[in-house]
Amino acid sequence: MTNKKHERSRNCPDCGWKFPISKVSAPIDRVDGKTFNCPNCKAALVYRTSTGQMYRIFTLMTLPAIILAFIYRNSPLFEAVGTFVVLPLAIIAAVVWRRSEYIERIK
Repeated sequence: MTNKKHERSRNCPDCGWKFPISKVSAPIDRVDGKTFNCPNCKAALVYRTSTGQMYRIFTLMTLPAIILAFIYRNSPLFEAVGTFVVLPLAIIAAVVWRRSEYIERIK
């Protein structure tokens, strides 16, 4: 029996380099199935995530929440919905997505 959590790692299987959390310092865009080379050992790797669609949906909800908060800033109902419902859901989705990402060696 293999440990799924151990298999799905953000570390390079050859040299141990860790895929960065921040998008700015990542060697590729975070697209499921995108191939890249490890910066340290030049091994061919592929980026994977299992919750990409959910992340995209909740990310698209962030912009309307911010717009509602600014347009209807005098309306407590719209401000409350945008601030206390949509934004926390988007943050939770981003955290879940980041925890589900992993890299693996190209076979």
